[in-house]
Amino acid sequence: MKRYFPRSLLALAITGVLVAGALSAHQSHAQSQVPAGFEELLLGQKEKVDVLLFGQSLGLFDAEVKPDTVQFIHPEQLIRRLIANKRLKPAFQSALTTTLAVPLKRNGHLICGAAQPACGSVKSESVAIIFDDSRQTIELFITSDWLLAGETAQKYYQADEGHNALIHSQLINWSLSDGYSNISARGTGALGLGNSRYLAGNWDSVLARTNQQTHFQTQMQDLYLRQDLGKNHYLQAGRMDQTALSGPLGGNFDFSLLPMPLFIGARAGTTQAWRNTQSTGESATLVTLLLNRDARVDIYRGNQLLGSQYLTAGMQTLNTSALPGGSYPLQLRIYENDTLVRTEQAAFSKSAGGFGGDKTEWFMQAGQLVASRTPDMQGGKQSWQSGVRTPLSRTTMLSSGVSSLGDSYFNETRLDWQTAFRSSTLGVSTAWLTGKGGVRGNAQQITLNNGVSWSLYRQQQRGSTCRGQQGYEASGCSDTLSASVSTQLAGWTASLGHTRSKQLPTPQPIQHNLPWQLTYDVNPKSSVQQTSQLGLARSKIWGNLSASGRVGLFHSRQQEGNDRGAFISVSLGNIARPSASAARNRVTNMQTDYRVSQCNGAQQSWSLSHLESTQGDVFREASIGISGNQQGDMSAQSGGRLDGRYGNLNATLSRSQLRQQPPQQSLTGGYDSTLITTGSEFWLGTAGNGMPSGAALVRVAGSSDALSGPAVEITSAGRSVTLGLGETIALPLAGWQESSTDIQEANQAGNPLFASLGQGAGQKPYFVLPGRVVTREVSAGVVYTLVGRAIHNGGPLSNGLALNADNTRFDEQGSFMLDSPTLLKTLYVLRQQQFYSCSLSQTQKRAGIYIAGEIACQKVELAALPVPLQQHQLVKNSQ
Repeated sequence: MKRYFPRSLLALAITGVLVAGALSAHQSHAQSQVPAGFEELLLGQKEKVDVLLFGQSLGLFDAEVKPDTVQFIHPEQLIRRLIANKRLKPAFQSALTTTLAVPLKRNGHLICGAAQPACGSVKSESVAIIFDDSRQTIELFITSDWLLAGETAQKYYQADEGHNALIHSQLINWSLSDGYSNISARGTGALGLGNSRYLAGNWDSVLARTNQQTHFQTQMQDLYLRQDLGKNHYLQAGRMDQTALSGPLGGNFDFSLLPMPLFIGARAGTTQAWRNTQSTGESATLVTLLLNRDARVDIYRGNQLLGSQYLTAGMQTLNTSALPGGSYPLQLRIYENDTLVRTEQAAFSKSAGGFGGDKTEWFMQAGQLVASRTPDMQGGKQSWQSGVRTPLSRTTMLSSGVSSLGDSYFNETRLDWQTAFRSSTLGVSTAWLTGKGGVRGNAQQITLNNGVSWSLYRQQQRGSTCRGQQGYEASGCSDTLSASVSTQLAGWTASLGHTRSKQLPTPQPIQHNLPWQLTYDVNPKSSVQQTSQLGLARSKIWGNLSASGRVGLFHSRQQEGNDRGAFISVSLGNIARPSASAARNRVTNMQTDYRVSQCNGAQQSWSLSHLESTQGDVFREASIGISGNQQGDMSAQSGGRLDGRYGNLNATLSRSQLRQQPPQQSLTGGYDSTLITTGSEFWLGTAGNGMPSGAALVRVAGSSDALSGPAVEITSAGRSVTLGLGETIALPLAGWQESSTDIQEANQAGNPLFASLGQGAGQKPYFVLPGRVVTREVSAGVVYTLVGRAIHNGGPLSNGLALNADNTRFDEQGSFMLDSPTLLKTLYVLRQQQFYSCSLSQTQKRAGIYIAGEIACQKVELAALPVPLQQHQLVKNSQ
């Protein structure tokens, strides 16, 4: 988006103060804002303005700008652009043309300032605008009746064009303490091999050292080649586990009991990775919003926050896939720049939640098992598995899978059911496992949300360990039960939870002197662990102060004995909330806990912490804390964190002093980054997400001959970084997920550089496959704005033309304001066939504008002009 630095009232005011000749003011309100010498502004100035619709630029258009109104000079050009962008209904073309041809109120008072509510929007039955003279932009507001709705979401995503690359994210963690050190690393990489084909893998490594020994181990977990066949099927070959099967990449198979160990072989099946979840959701009421700017929308059902969505400007439809089923009113709170601008109500109705697709999914795989550390699970044995998942109705899903491991076989069948009634949602799922040798298991889960959240989960396992053997299946020999309920009570969050785990008697092997003398000793006792807890919690904020409290009762039953007691926790904090333009944030927190139990008596602990963070090109955070208890144990720690374009780095130094023990100290930390290479180029990028990823390469063109500093601000995946002119950055993007990158002008406080962005700026969505890099070129340049007054022989150089500044004309008093892509040292002026040279060596910069004051100009001959100016058409015409 091209930005012209405006001929704003601020610049005119500065000129009026510093330039002689601004001697009088007009009486009207509009005239009072225009210094003497600039009265022609009252008659209207022809300017190029950037017209925005829903925050997206439609281009630059000529307009006549007056103190109270703006009128488009060629409205038919704007109409053609709206039609070309498929924004305008053809039936209303004539009505819009008529409306745009007359002067429109500027509505400058509705420009959003810091924490200004009810701004940035105009309701109109036809057309209205907001003219921002500080940015030289017009925001266009057209009634929704005249606009075309946004395109219906496509059923499948389309991958962005890119080129192959190796994209590898790595995370290194370290822990160093007295007598022990540990360094661990893990990485995930993807190598693009063409359209819909890539090689992916992940690995981990650990180095542990004590005073007596050193242990080092490196393991490759996955390494496979994937080829997608169209939008619904795929092939994979290599070393794989079952991780991908449980997500959209492998068909969303939610097998919790079926054993599928690591194997080397091939897999084929259906995939949901390409499906646009917004177009394949449940039967639900469409909730449409008209957003003038990018906004956060908080979705409430009564006082219950159902979720938040970040939407771009335009006519947008909420993604209702995560909203609970039922029929109820929605309250939509719309925030722009963290400021609540309006609240809307919408009626909503939705059927049961659905199961991530309404088609039959399947997979099959075969290969050889990878050896594990367990002696009974040897590698090299044949393995094959297959599964199918099909909807029996819109609310019922049936899944079944078979696994063959060596000479063992297993089957898991699962049934899921969901329904919605009134303002409630109910979900029930059950699964059964059967296998060779009496292996069996089952699991049930029930969830209910009707203002009170209820959850019940039960699992029973009868595996090989019940007979003293180690098998392939993950099942043990135990029963587990978990139940919880939570709700809001008079501003408090109340919760009740109960868990119970029972380990059944299992034969324990006894090894005698001879290898064949192996017998089993059956432990006749069952091991039971049981915990119940009732809690109440509440938090409150008063300005910069916050307070939270938690109180509860608990009861536990374990093999060592029973215990019961109570606890209370109080936390007080101070949050120094900065202004919108400030970059520093401070948080101080103090907490105390008191716990009394039958077994351990009374215990009291406390902690005090302080954190400071600074947001800029690099996010910086520093923290310090101290904690202790009534026994005299104390610990202190200090840490820091840096998040930037070359990765994230964090470290914490701690020291603890326990009773009757020597002091202990440790240093922990980590570094997370991404390496991206295309073979000919190499970049170190920001932190990855631990999954096979793609990347976006952003190049900012342009250069500055006098200034340096951030030119653009890039926001991607919740992170913001800045780039200067001529710089490049590589940003990792999550593979198989829609993401976006937003590029805007960097407007940081104290930044001496004001960049003008052209093609490539703004927000752009991406759908990038792992191992692929998309390139985004951003054109940019620097605009220098200069104001002053030209003098010759003690009098004003009236009506002169600045030859090296777009032929800007001086007024009757020699006053001028001009833009230039370079910082001028000399101004060459043409007046009445005479050339002048004006030195600009004494300019001062204030608020981003260069103030020349009064500049002395001398007559010069044609030969004294720079050669390019001698070829200027105006110069030729003057001879």
